[in-house]
Amino acid sequence: MVGSGPSSSFWNGAEEGVGASPGSVVSQDDPDVKQLWLHPGGSLPGGRQESMQAYVTKVHTSVVEELTRNKQHRFIILDQEFLRLWWDGVASAKQKLQVHEIVAQRLLEFVLGGQVMRDEVVTHVNDQTFQLTEGHGFLYKTFGIRPQFSWQVDSLGTSATTPTLFALAGFSGHIISRIDYDLKEAMQKDQEMQFVWRGSRSLLAQQETFTHVMDENGYCS
Repeated sequence: MVGSGPSSSFWNGAEEGVGASPGSVVSQDDPDVKQLWLHPGGSLPGGRQESMQAYVTKVHTSVVEELTRNKQHRFIILDQEFLRLWWDGVASAKQKLQVHEIVAQRLLEFVLGGQVMRDEVVTHVNDQTFQLTEGHGFLYKTFGIRPQFSWQVDSLGTSATTPTLFALAGFSGHIISRIDYDLKEAMQKDQEMQFVWRGSRSLLAQQETFTHVMDENGYCS
């Protein structure tokens, strides 16, 4: 997940030394503060410091509270399994209503929409398809929406199955980040951070996806 907003707020995630509890939003009233620091909650390792449910509770609860209060902020959610755990086991009726409202206002957006951002190389295509279908099913049943973009920035490998699967899923675009360092440096130098990824020569344009490479080796671009 990635949080964003104006320079008057900071999003603190679940890392040691950040100075706030996992997922908390810290207001900054100092007019001299010009820089926005983002610590996306893209990695929620269950059992590292707290249980997975504890991470989920703090992240989603604080995000819904902040987006309801501050309409200048935006937030995207990637892993629907974490959202489902919070929705089914933690969220109150009031919080669920607030989520519906901020989704309708486009303050909260869902990207990729699978249960998780799965590894590309070591997972079987059946599992890839199943977890994406499960996540999309939850979003459509709960909010009546389907994700517009795929977000696979930390996939620990690359597979030709990805553009084929995501094209079939109906995504308008695909975002990646973790690629070969030399390749990324060359793409940055040539200012060619976008391309059409075609996974199968035989299927041609039927199953290809417009792809953007994030310019930094992380979750922010």
